[in-house]
Amino acid sequence: MSAVAPLLEVDIRRKAFDGRAVLQDLRMRLAAGESVGLVGASGCGKSTLLRIVAGLDTDYDGTVRIDGQPRREIGGDVAFVFQEPRLFPWLTVAENVGFDLGRAGRHDPRVEALLAEVGLAGYGARLPRQLSGGQAQRVAIARALLGAPRLLLLDEPFSAVDAFTRIRLQELLERLARRHGAALLLVTHDVEEAVLLCDRVLVLDTEAGAPVRDTAVPLPRPRDREGAAVAALRGQVLEALRTVQAL
Repeated sequence: MSAVAPLLEVDIRRKAFDGRAVLQDLRMRLAAGESVGLVGASGCGKSTLLRIVAGLDTDYDGTVRIDGQPRREIGGDVAFVFQEPRLFPWLTVAENVGFDLGRAGRHDPRVEALLAEVGLAGYGARLPRQLSGGQAQRVAIARALLGAPRLLLLDEPFSAVDAFTRIRLQELLERLARRHGAALLLVTHDVEEAVLLCDRVLVLDTEAGAPVRDTAVPLPRPRDREGAAVAALRGQVLEALRTVQAL
């Protein structure tokens, strides 16, 4: 990880549900422009950690800082892409992307530019029901990028689409992150996806407080999903998952 001051600093002393600790003594740093993947068994706290960083869950003991400042509100330098697109069905594609800009947002030139970037030029007047699942998630990504976030949080964003669409969306996200200079914090159950998209992969244990296993991915981009280097690193992450009994 870079030696410069981190963009994101997370220090979770304890996060519990019904008295059971889900996250405990967890510390994580993420540099500007860095991509970090979170993998682990269901229930290990990956999505909970993402919601804490997003500001959607404030019921925990600990701190989250962006550029050294406590995170106090949702939005700002941080945007969230959920597993489902969560588009407003009564709004057009352009209105969904420009929603945070108010009623005139659909006319903002940034909306048209982002739709072109995600491969949906000319789709602005369509409604969500006229889109495929992959197209809807492209709209969700465009909406997240509208505010030029420095950190993009993604919670299994491609798990609901078919395998071929998933590959195309992974490649799209990698290009967009580099082009916009956004850091990524990605929750995924797909180890290959984590290795392809991330600079580091963190394996969370289901036992709260257990050490987080950190695997560096020092590969040039774009990465060859069929290459030996990707396969070797995928094997390292799988071994870490076996160690924490996630497999």
